[in-house]
Amino acid sequence: MIVYDSELFYIERLYNYYSKYTDTAVICKLTADGFGDSVIIQLLPSIFEYEKIYSIYFPAEQAITEYVDSIIKDLMSKSQIDDSIEVFIGEESSEFNDNKLLRLQSVGGDRDYYEIDYNNDGIMEYLSKYYWFPSNYLALELLNEEYLFTDTRIVSRGQNFYDTERLLIQLWFKEIEGIVYTFRLFLNNGYNYVLNASLIDGVDITQLQSYIIVPKKEFHIQTGEREASWNVVRFGYL
Repeated sequence: MIVYDSELFYIERLYNYYSKYTDTAVICKLTADGFGDSVIIQLLPSIFEYEKIYSIYFPAEQAITEYVDSIIKDLMSKSQIDDSIEVFIGEESSEFNDNKLLRLQSVGGDRDYYEIDYNNDGIMEYLSKYYWFPSNYLALELLNEEYLFTDTRIVSRGQNFYDTERLLIQLWFKEIEGIVYTFRLFLNNGYNYVLNASLIDGVDITQLQSYIIVPKKEFHIQTGEREASWNVVRFGYL
């Protein structure tokens, strides 16, 4: 609570339900009848800028750099941390044998499954990808499970696509010059992202490139009575 110009105001800080990051302030005038006029101020991602921060030499280095340049805008438009988030798809295919799909669903549930030889060993792997929208302290992240077909059964095994310090938001694969590369997009606190490109060859994993992706943040100002519809005004970058 604050007093300004002899009037009492209630100020509240709110966080994004999905990212658990505080990005909103509510200022509400208190009157004898309760809440009066209110203002909601949000500082939200707008335009994303990215920069390569790590790269080693490998035959497809330039091709992967050009690939990232070509998909970055679409990738970030699908990776908004709210209900509009979409799974980003690369070379992995959802078009495969119906019998395999039914068997996967009988084990892993009614989810989307994708076929790709991501570790370049000549054996197809099958992955499910789906988002977890938690209501507790955890933030939104992409969950995945991996499956292999044998002569007698489906083998389910975990994969170390995650990161102990960052949230996995996107996971996809791209074949370049006959080799499948793995791409992972992680979310840091405050709508900052890290994109990693890796080569998985059997059980060997090589980190090839890393990018940081940061937003220009735009102020959104919403005014009106509390619990009423809001008129939205946008201005400025930070």
